[in-house]
Amino acid sequence: MGNVLCPSCGHRFAAVKCQCKGYIVNAEAWKLGRWDMRPLFGSFGDNCRITDVDGVIERRGRFLVFETKPPGGQPPPVGQMRALQALARLPQFTVAIVWGQPDEPEMMQVLPGLPRPCTSKDLWEFAAQWWCLVNEDR
Repeated sequence: MGNVLCPSCGHRFAAVKCQCKGYIVNAEAWKLGRWDMRPLFGSFGDNCRITDVDGVIERRGRFLVFETKPPGGQPPPVGQMRALQALARLPQFTVAIVWGQPDEPEMMQVLPGLPRPCTSKDLWEFAAQWWCLVNEDR
């Protein structure tokens, strides 16, 4: 990555702009927009439940998927892990599981790899590198 710094927050970036102001502006509106999926229970069979992901970005037909978990490194539930692994096998998907307190990553696993220590800076650089990579694919 380059040595250019975001004038707002100090993040380093190269061919991408810093997205440091891309936070949830209205947390109450976000909460009100959440759907309760329990009415669908049983519609996919008795043991199948809808899963969620915590973040997805698409660029030029490629997807970066983030799933966040609390500190401690416990894997996602079995069904969710199966779904994440299936996505990671598709060439247009990159899937990362991030553990830690909100906004304080401690560990990251890019499927199908192994978990490794991760800081906020590491996570930002990973996302910026993905962005640069998918913009090079032409």
